[in-house]
Amino acid sequence: MLRIDCDATRRAVVLLDLPVVVTKKERRRQLAREHYLRQQERRAARSRRRRRVNLVVGVIVVLAIVVALGWLLKTKVFNDDESSGAPSASSSAVVSIDQGVT
Repeated sequence: MLRIDCDATRRAVVLLDLPVVVTKKERRRQLAREHYLRQQERRAARSRRRRRVNLVVGVIVVLAIVVALGWLLKTKVFNDDESSGAPSASSSAVVSIDQGVT
């Protein structure tokens, strides 16, 4: 099929609508480009997944550290048994032994 078109210089140009034949070299380039794009998509998805996993692991580690520090502070620093004035189990055992000996 013939088609008439005007270019920038206002000259009439006859164009033939021929099927575009892709050479072997062009086809290889096209396949290589598509392979590269798929590879980039996979790498981006893998990177997003890795960031998400690292974020979740980081949050879990931070929460574990906070819970461990809270537990240590509660048991070691803020020990309410000794500060309340009530005798502990070891001191009451000593008192009962002392009373039995006298």
